[in-house]
Amino acid sequence: MATKKRRGSPRPIAHGLAVIIGAMETVNRSTLDAIASLENKMERRFTELRSELITRIEALEIAVRQLSAEVRKNSEDILLLKAQVAELTSAVHGKVDARDFAALERRVAALEDRVGVARG
Repeated sequence: MATKKRRGSPRPIAHGLAVIIGAMETVNRSTLDAIASLENKMERRFTELRSELITRIEALEIAVRQLSAEVRKNSEDILLLKAQVAELTSAVHGKVDARDFAALERRVAALEDRVGVARG
């Protein structure tokens, strides 16, 4: 029977694997640290944005309430103005305008001339 020759000792291979595994652990740890750092940065940014947006939303809510109040007031004013226009239209209805009045004045003057009444 032939005996097998051993080529090299398993110790250097095991040591080499341990070094590679150690390097991989270091890289993995660095990657995890970078991810954790990024997560922290994103969390801070989200918190800042949320705070900023809450402030803006609150300002918009105030503006909407003010504008709603102004719209209600304008609606009341419009109703009042409609009533006043209707009242004025009713008061003016049936009254002659300046052109009709001038024509009537000419007719009265012509009648006065014909009858001999002095204008005064």
